[in-house]
Amino acid sequence: MRVQKECYICLNRLAMQTIDFCIKQKPVSCRKETLIRKSILKILAREFNAHKVPAVIYTKLNRKIKKLSNIPNPFKERKQQEIAMARKIYRKLQKNYPPTLSNLLLFSACSNALDFFKPLYDSKSQMQRRIHLYIDQTHILKIKLFQARHIVFFADNAGECFFDLPLVRFLGKKRKITYVVKSKAIQNDLTIKDLRKTLLADKFPKIICSGNDAVGIEITTISKLLKKELQHCDLIIAKGMGYYETFTELSQFRGKIFHLLMAKCQPVAKSLGVPLDSYVLVNI
Repeated sequence: MRVQKECYICLNRLAMQTIDFCIKQKPVSCRKETLIRKSILKILAREFNAHKVPAVIYTKLNRKIKKLSNIPNPFKERKQQEIAMARKIYRKLQKNYPPTLSNLLLFSACSNALDFFKPLYDSKSQMQRRIHLYIDQTHILKIKLFQARHIVFFADNAGECFFDLPLVRFLGKKRKITYVVKSKAIQNDLTIKDLRKTLLADKFPKIICSGNDAVGIEITTISKLLKKELQHCDLIIAKGMGYYETFTELSQFRGKIFHLLMAKCQPVAKSLGVPLDSYVLVNI
């Protein structure tokens, strides 16, 4: 998905938020802070054009921010808060979602309401609502599952792992499934370090790391192991807008991917043809 005009404001806001988190972790002089912000704004102005993907632009901005601030995990505190909140909500809601494919897809999808732009109480409220899929292609997924022997499942926000686990284990009963997490910190995405801290790592059938710190999929820098998994898998389930923005630019995966997400911004909602804040399971 290519950038829209609205994306500039969002990318600017996200970059400044990331810098704020860095400064909160490690205060710097006003002069250095100004230099960091100006440097990032120059990169944004240079990179922003109609041929670029929003997630790809932010990946570049984030890497530069981490380098300039010397903070490898700007969203560390925010992720810890999200994980603690998600764990409590998971324990409260899990009984409401009996173990069927449709129910577990909804359970996993509702956790995609986690959003670093929103106050935690807003995400908490949204996650506890009973949702429906505005685009629901579960029937297509069921058909493709009959022939699938190997699924690759891409995780999104750190707190979602609790809600993903029941779906991943359900899908893994009759086939191989691999849960993909980030190798290094990017936004509030789930990293292998985060997953180990939740004590859930041993509960997933198989976990591999992306090999990078990119938003969504950055095919040129992923690990050799992930490349191999993608070459040999039958299906991909990718959570979140970052994977939607980036996978839709890779024609070699067309028809193989199911995107499970909440459309949190107008450009993504428009691209999918759904109202803002809709949940979807769509095969692209």
